[in-house]
Amino acid sequence: MATKQNTTEIEVTDLRPVLDLLQKPKLAEFYAVLRNGPTTIPAVLPQVSIGKTAAYDYCELLKAAGLLAEAGRENGSTVYETRDFDLTIEIDGEQITVTPELARVLAERDENPEVDRFIDQYGIGTLAEFLPLARAYATGSTTHRAIADSLDISRAAAFEMLGEILDILDLTPESNHIHGGDVDETAAAATVHDATPDESADTE
Repeated sequence: MATKQNTTEIEVTDLRPVLDLLQKPKLAEFYAVLRNGPTTIPAVLPQVSIGKTAAYDYCELLKAAGLLAEAGRENGSTVYETRDFDLTIEIDGEQITVTPELARVLAERDENPEVDRFIDQYGIGTLAEFLPLARAYATGSTTHRAIADSLDISRAAAFEMLGEILDILDLTPESNHIHGGDVDETAAAATVHDATPDESADTE
């Protein structure tokens, strides 16, 4: 059974790990699993693709950035709990707010061509706006077509990215939804066709 400690003010001594979350998939994965806590390192090791030494090294990095704090003891191990963050970057008047979820998706960019292609075409700002809409989709509150219209992106791009984001963030759509990884070829082709401009209309 875990014993709770008194909550203390978090001292931030290094912000580099926050930026590392955008570039290091394993660190982002580790932080994402810890966010399901409070938990201990032995408890999360089976859920991540890093070893024990790397896990404790990552703990120190996240603690230095104020993203992780000790919350007690459980079965001889330290219990950790995460802190969420918002990092707002303003470039030429456009603001982009980096959240833990955005960091998790961005960390997949090098290994995920769909994410990389979406960012190249629409930008990180659009991706940041996409994430809460993907959550709304998972709960049945919106559709991929509504997302496309809201973000002014193609329906094909919205359809494709939904599947990627749902997988990366481990979101399960309600049973009345179909996402990118579950559709058959006919449905996928119909979606892409809907997103393709009708060239014949220009010749009339």
